Amino acid sequence: MSRHVTPQRLKMDWMLKDLASSVPQTRHIVVLSSDGLCMAQSGADGDTADRLAAACAGLQSLSGAIAAEFPHGTGQMRLVVIEVSGGFFYLMAAGTGAYLAVLADDGWTPA
Repeated sequence: MSRHVTPQRLKMDWMLKDLASSVPQTRHIVVLSSDGLCMAQSGADGDTADRLAAACAGLQSLSGAIAAEFPHGTGQMRLVVIEVSGGFFYLMAAGTGAYLAVLADDGWTPA
């Protein structure tokens, strides 16, 4: 997929690369919009980042539907954690209409 690289995008990619290098076992980081568009990424090629962003959009929608079932909650998804053979997946809200997705290899323990 062709990408329009803006100065904002370059700055976010750089910040994500810095974050990835400072957290052991980080494989991929993707910032995505609520409609599944990759806004920035580190550690993934463009196709991988796009696939992750699309999958995360569905996951955040599903988690929002589940969150709405809690009568005293806000109905907002804050964090989704999935443990799979070989690693972990984290999806968290990162501002209005944006989400941060992180894939980490097995052996990383969040603080």
